[in-house]
Amino acid sequence: MNTSRSSAALKPEREGILAVIQEPATIDRVQGVIRELASTGRVISVGQYALACIGLAALSALSLALFLRIGILPCLLLGALIGSAFPHMVIAEWSSDVSLLSLRCSPRPLI
Repeated sequence: MNTSRSSAALKPEREGILAVIQEPATIDRVQGVIRELASTGRVISVGQYALACIGLAALSALSLALFLRIGILPCLLLGALIGSAFPHMVIAEWSSDVSLLSLRCSPRPLI
């Protein structure tokens, strides 16, 4: 009986992907992405953003493999880099455009 209590105490409440998704650090990252997407002024969900990243990564890896004729591993790595970096740069640019536009349209002086 005593061993079952100690093993139950050591067993995590959730396992696998559920444990990762419900971590406070992961929740903070997702909320940061949601804030960044909302600051663009466009309606973009996290799912749409993730699909754009995955699609761009797959398309760029396939293009690199077909046109450069390099190994599959470098194509996949470069595709993952392009698929994660490019959408992030576009979202950052869109959010800065919206913040600059709001500064220009401000009815009162900022000083």
